[in-house]
Amino acid sequence: MLHAYFAIYTCATSPACKESCDTLLHRHGHGNAWQDAALVIENATEVKFEERIDMGREIGLVSDWVAQGRMPAENDIDVTQWGFKYDELKAHFESSRASSI
Repeated sequence: MLHAYFAIYTCATSPACKESCDTLLHRHGHGNAWQDAALVIENATEVKFEERIDMGREIGLVSDWVAQGRMPAENDIDVTQWGFKYDELKAHFESSRASSI
């Protein structure tokens, strides 16, 4: 549903706006904006339903990087804001990339 929301509300008419949206969402849909929104949903479900719904944030983020063929350098992205550890994501990325070859 988050993908549908962002698809509807991103601007597709302006190339500059589209590029900005692509940067926030990543071209495959699990970038900064999606991560922020999914984390809020996960946190809210834990409070409201006393059970945390897993939105697949880690898998989505790593899958985006695998599709792009690269992972951002540690100083280029703050994954701790989403509760991740860079080294763990890097291991997941390398494992996923090796299995997709």
